[in-house]
Amino acid sequence: MNWQNVPRDDKTIKRAVLSKRGALVFADYSQVEPRLTAYFAAKIGHPEFAERIKAGIDSYTAVAQLITGKEEVTPEERQDWKRTYLSLLYGGGVRTIQAQYPGISFSDAKGIIKTFHTNWPAVRALQNMVELTARDRGFIRTPWGRQLHPEEFGEHKLLNKLIQGSAADLMKHAILRVDRGLSGHIPLSPTNPFVGSDRFESRMVSVVHDELILDAPESEVPYLAELLPRWMSEPATDVGINEIVPITAEVEWSTTSWADKEEYQPVAA
Repeated sequence: MNWQNVPRDDKTIKRAVLSKRGALVFADYSQVEPRLTAYFAAKIGHPEFAERIKAGIDSYTAVAQLITGKEEVTPEERQDWKRTYLSLLYGGGVRTIQAQYPGISFSDAKGIIKTFHTNWPAVRALQNMVELTARDRGFIRTPWGRQLHPEEFGEHKLLNKLIQGSAADLMKHAILRVDRGLSGHIPLSPTNPFVGSDRFESRMVSVVHDELILDAPESEVPYLAELLPRWMSEPATDVGINEIVPITAEVEWSTTSWADKEEYQPVAA
């Protein structure tokens, strides 16, 4: 089998990933790219996206609302404008949109892009601001201060690199924060994280994009389910992102294999 061509829904490889300690725990950032877009847009005077996310609206639903002008959007509208948003964020143009919507004409693809930027001007404004900053300084910075230089990837992908680079920095800081947390003591209860007892036996074993994977004794899963989202959000708090838009993480687990992970549901006392 050519593993590069394994379909996204094929769980062959994931079934081979097992726990040594009893359970696998997965902590996954929730829609981190649109949330970072919302943060940067708010910083330059376009807070409407961040405000919708803070109100509890799914970020891709919020994208569709902003572009269509409707408060009630269909699942198809959400999916279509999600694809368009991600395509344009990654530096794509008309040809990319045509690839996303097979069969549409060049002029129709241009129309989709025009509608996107006309109805949601924040993204174009953010692109322009990033490009002007790069020309003036020779680089742009992530919220954690890392410099990104346009000559490394081209000016048309600056916004993408800012979002992706910021997400990468967030994950690196989260890894360090989780590692420090795991090196400490287990709370006496999941809701009392400040008084220690025994030390954690759980260990991080892998990072996949915006997801941390831990190998944990089953007895430690309730503590991790509460503490991991807090630990992973703290780097965003440190640089002021969470004041504008919340960066959140969700926890799943499995006692069999990676292929069987499911949302963690605390057992009622």
